[in-house]
Amino acid sequence: MSDQTKTYRVFELNRAIKEIIETSCPYPIWVQGEIGDFDKNAQRTNIYFQLSEKDRQKNETLSSIRCVLYESRKSRLRHRLQEAGIRVKGMDGIEVRLQVRLSVSARSGSYLLTVEDIDPAFTLGQLAQNRQRIIDSLTKQGLMEKNKKLDLPLVPLKIALITNEGEGYHDFIAKLQESGFSFQVSFFQANVQGPQTERDIRTGLNLFAQKANEFDVAVIVRGGGGTADLSWFDSQVLAELVARFPVPVLTGIGHFTNVSVVDLVAHHYLATPTAVAEFLIERVKSFNLKLDYSAKQIDQQSRSTLSQAQQKIDHYGLLLQRQGSYLVELAHQKVYGYYDLIRRESIQICIDNQKLIDQTAKDIWTAVRESLKNQVNRQLQAEKHLVLLDPKEIMKRGFSLTRFQGKSLKSIDQIKEGDQVETVLFRGRFKSSIDKLN
Repeated sequence: MSDQTKTYRVFELNRAIKEIIETSCPYPIWVQGEIGDFDKNAQRTNIYFQLSEKDRQKNETLSSIRCVLYESRKSRLRHRLQEAGIRVKGMDGIEVRLQVRLSVSARSGSYLLTVEDIDPAFTLGQLAQNRQRIIDSLTKQGLMEKNKKLDLPLVPLKIALITNEGEGYHDFIAKLQESGFSFQVSFFQANVQGPQTERDIRTGLNLFAQKANEFDVAVIVRGGGGTADLSWFDSQVLAELVARFPVPVLTGIGHFTNVSVVDLVAHHYLATPTAVAEFLIERVKSFNLKLDYSAKQIDQQSRSTLSQAQQKIDHYGLLLQRQGSYLVELAHQKVYGYYDLIRRESIQICIDNQKLIDQTAKDIWTAVRESLKNQVNRQLQAEKHLVLLDPKEIMKRGFSLTRFQGKSLKSIDQIKEGDQVETVLFRGRFKSSIDKLN
């Protein structure tokens, strides 16, 4: 029977096709495409998935082929990726370059690619492109600087902390406790590496965002881990949440030179959890130094003003005292002058008119007494004026002096609710606690 008239059984035809294809391609080949259906089968012993070629502009699949990664090859491929520093959240959607063998099933007539190796350099390039795509998207939405534009509180004591209860958590908390400042930390337990990272941190951010008015800053840190683990933070979902978070977000998830997309959109990013804690401590310490400096300036100015006022009071008091003595002496001289004049003329007046002399003498003495009385009254008024200028007299009229930590209070901004202040009265002093500030 000639080949033109031969009739193939189905199995026979499939086997013939298998021989033709496998014979024509007996060695491994490299193939490039986008992985699909991998993640849902990732826990199986042998992982079957699709490798596709897509039209990016139309977002259409042009062609696809079925692949299998046998258990014997999984550890080798995982090791190859880890050596290159690659750790991705999932394989679906990743563009890869795979070394495969082509095989055909004589039973089903289908063919598939058996994966033997992967090109890490190619995958690294694709991850970098994906990272840049996320950055471009965030930039287009105006989110790269959104969180950075929020005002960082002068005293960031109330902290929303997202991390796992491991090395990073303990380093961060220990550093805050060493400072002696009253930091208040609300902690949310989350995975900070591995497939659950995005889900856990998203949950933590959403939870803290609902009560954002209770916090000064939000902090995301992780301790240890390789640089490849940062890929979990090259997430558009997390980056958008951090960018839109209602209070400043600080991160400490990298190691000096490695920066994730989440770091880029955060208000501040630092290398480690300890570095984040030190940043917050320095912020509070700087405010305290400025506060102490301002208090000293106020105290010095107050002392200087009081000293100048006292000098003026002393000066005017001395001046009034001198003028009073001078006026009294002048009055005495006038009195003696009048007396002498009266004595010289009185004889003649007495001779002329004794009664007129007596009356004149009475008038003169009346004038003298009135003059002395007026001079004495002026001196008494001057002395009363000096007494009224005495600070103790001012306090006697109901005024008081309030101090906080031994320093005079001039502004309500110097104290906060719960502080104790001392009030000095004309007689005695007392302490009180601040319940409410208006």
